[in-house]
Amino acid sequence: MAEATIGDQIVHLAGMPTWIKRFASVALGISGRSTLAEIWPNLCVTTVGGVNPRPYHRDLNRLILGAPDTSPRLLHSEVYNATEGFFAMQIDEGEMALIPDVATFYEFAPLQDAQSGNFSRAVPLEGVGIDQEYALILSNPNGLWRYLIGDTVRFTATRPHRLQVSGRINQSLNMTGEELLVANTDAAIGAVCQALGLSLADYLVIALKLEGPDENACHLWLVEVEGGAYGYGDSELAGRIAAGLDRELLAYHDYAKSRQMGAHSGAAFSLSPPVVILLPPGSFYRWLQLRFGEALSTQSKVPRLTEDREMVGELLRSLPADVATTWAQLVSPRHRQAITALLTAKSQGGGV
Repeated sequence: MAEATIGDQIVHLAGMPTWIKRFASVALGISGRSTLAEIWPNLCVTTVGGVNPRPYHRDLNRLILGAPDTSPRLLHSEVYNATEGFFAMQIDEGEMALIPDVATFYEFAPLQDAQSGNFSRAVPLEGVGIDQEYALILSNPNGLWRYLIGDTVRFTATRPHRLQVSGRINQSLNMTGEELLVANTDAAIGAVCQALGLSLADYLVIALKLEGPDENACHLWLVEVEGGAYGYGDSELAGRIAAGLDRELLAYHDYAKSRQMGAHSGAAFSLSPPVVILLPPGSFYRWLQLRFGEALSTQSKVPRLTEDREMVGELLRSLPADVATTWAQLVSPRHRQAITALLTAKSQGGGV
């Protein structure tokens, strides 16, 4: 696609930000230019969906304009679409507005109810509340009848109905009561990358139980970033990212409560500080290629939060051998034992 469009007048890029970034890298490599604006001077709009775009805005600014700061010459917009339909779009600088008149009857079930298969308290659009997590349910003339799409949304206003896509029903972390959603981890990693001058490629988080006399758990973050002079064995940077993530996530009550008892000593079954492993450039893309093969497409994406130990083990096994040697030297024996166990883990669900 990059080769076919180098000579065209491109004004608008649309897609998942991870794939837009990959497209941009290929286009820059082919053209020898340093920014997309040098290739396509009239490029002025990006429209993204599929994942939270906020952690990627500065990266897109840099790739298109050459600087990470927001510019009036480049407009970023967000949409909420899926295989089942087109549900919301950004109409101004605020959150996306739900599109009510697309022959779809919307219902919204409290997230915890949906996770347990209980939809008795689902409400229509006029019954939603602000700042509550809902699972989206669809009925439409296409044949969907009370279809659970799998996404979670949070309304920020009701006149008009504005919402954020906060994650997936099967993508949350709650091993010790921390109740983290994708929206929480997206915001945290975005803030940390901005503070450290890093460009986020992708990330994945899994909760691990740490064996020992003081049983507790931790979140393992597999992170691929760009920018700055670092290597994937940079323990100092990994530690700074981990500390920053912990600091950002402590703003969420349930996470802070889970961390309270184990914040310093790791005592009791509570949440210890997060552990970050930096992956070499291209790790997630190569894993997606292995996972999807010829079915790999622009809709293929890395799950943010997972309980699928087999899937994470598959990712770890796809890394070069020296990466495993490197991270084994950077973590404590308890963490190393838990991470090593992932390499032979059997599936427990919660995949892509």
